[in-house]
Amino acid sequence: MAKYNVVLLFIVSLVLSQIISFVCVAIETGNENVKLYIVYMGSLPKGVPYFPTSDHRNLLQQVIDGSEIENLLVRSYKRSFNGFAAILNDQQRKKLASMNGLGPIPKKWRGVCAGGGNFSCNNKIIGARFYGDEYVSARDGSGHGTHVASTTGGIEVKDVSFYGLAKGTARGGVPSSRIATYKICRGNSTCSGDVILAAFDDAIADGVDIITISICDGYAVDFLKDPIVIGSFHAMEKGILTTQSAGNFGPTPSSVCSGAPWLVTTFIGKSINTFPSNGTKFPIAVRNAQACPTGGNASPEMCDCIDKNMVKGKLVLCGSPISGELAYANGAIGSILNLTKSQLDVSFVTQKPSLNLETNDFVHIQSYTNSTKYPVAEILKSEILRDNDAPRIVSFSSRGPNLLVP
Repeated sequence: MAKYNVVLLFIVSLVLSQIISFVCVAIETGNENVKLYIVYMGSLPKGVPYFPTSDHRNLLQQVIDGSEIENLLVRSYKRSFNGFAAILNDQQRKKLASMNGLGPIPKKWRGVCAGGGNFSCNNKIIGARFYGDEYVSARDGSGHGTHVASTTGGIEVKDVSFYGLAKGTARGGVPSSRIATYKICRGNSTCSGDVILAAFDDAIADGVDIITISICDGYAVDFLKDPIVIGSFHAMEKGILTTQSAGNFGPTPSSVCSGAPWLVTTFIGKSINTFPSNGTKFPIAVRNAQACPTGGNASPEMCDCIDKNMVKGKLVLCGSPISGELAYANGAIGSILNLTKSQLDVSFVTQKPSLNLETNDFVHIQSYTNSTKYPVAEILKSEILRDNDAPRIVSFSSRGPNLLVP
C-alpha cells in the first residue's frame, strides 16, 4: 500500500511578488523518490501579458533533463490562480525550489537562445548568441565570461567559503537579474570591431537593460574609432547603461581605456587568495630541472621547465607567480612564489598550497635551500585579517587620467 504524505514548503520571492509553495503527495511508483508535487505560485499576474502553461513548462525544462515535459506536467492551474502539478524526484524538487524569485521572463524580452551546441537557456540565462565562423557554441571557453556574469548577476549561495576562509553568502551585484550572453572574442582573445558592434546592435534590439563588457585594448581610442564607445552611445540613447572594464594595464598612468562620459568604468578591487595546508613539513626541491631544452630566456628557476623526478612530492621555488601550474602537473605538492611588491595585492589562485613572497624574502628562502642538505618548509593555514586600506584598486588595474576627455 502506498504511503501518502503531505509536505508544505513555502518560498517567498523578492521579485514580482511571486509566492511559490510545494505540496508533496506520494504516488504509486517503483521509485520512492518520485512524487507528485503541487507547485502553488499565488495569484495570476495582473496588468501584464502572461501565459501560465508556457511559464510552467519553462520552469520544468530547467530542472528536468532529457524527459518529456508533457508526461510529467500533470496539470496547470491558470484560470483563477497560478500553479501546476508535476511528477518530480527530490533532486528536481530542490532545484526548482532554488529558482525562487525570478518569476516569468519579462515580456519585453525579444532575444533568442541561439547558443549553438551544448548550450541551453533557462529562467536565469534567457538569451545567447555567438559571432564568428570559428565558434559552434556561446559557451565560455576560458572562464572569463562566466566570472564576469556571476560577478554581475549571480544568485545568492549561502554557507560558502574559500577553503574555510571568508565564510558567508556569495552573490553577484544583482542576484535577481536575468543574463543574456553575446560571445564575441576569438580563442586567442582578439575581439574585432565589426563583431563588437554586431553584438551591441543585437543586445539593444533584444531589450536588455544593462550591458557589461569586460574588454580593453590597453589604451584609449578616439571615440569615432572605438566600437565600444559607438555601441554604448546608441545603447545610452535607448536608456541602456553600459559598463566597461578599465583594463589590466596598471599602474601605468593614463592606461584606462574606458573614457567615454556615457560609460561606467569598473576597476578591480583587492581580494583574498590562499590555500590552507595541514601543517606538515615537506622537502623543498633544490633544483626544478637541470636545464630547459628550449634555451633562450627559459629557466628552471622560473618554473619554465620541470623535471618530474626532481620535484615530485616536494615544494618548488618559482620565480614567477604564474609558473606553478607546470610544477603541479609534474607532481609538486606546493609552491613558493616570487612576487614583486606591486603584485602582493593580486590574487593568484593555485591548485596546491602556495606562499607568495616579496623578492627580498624569496631570496632568503633560496639561500636556505641552497645551503641546507635537506631543506624543508611548511605552508601554514592562512588567517583572515582586516585590511584597513580596503577596498582599494589592485596594482594592475588601469589608471587615469583620461587623456581623451580630461
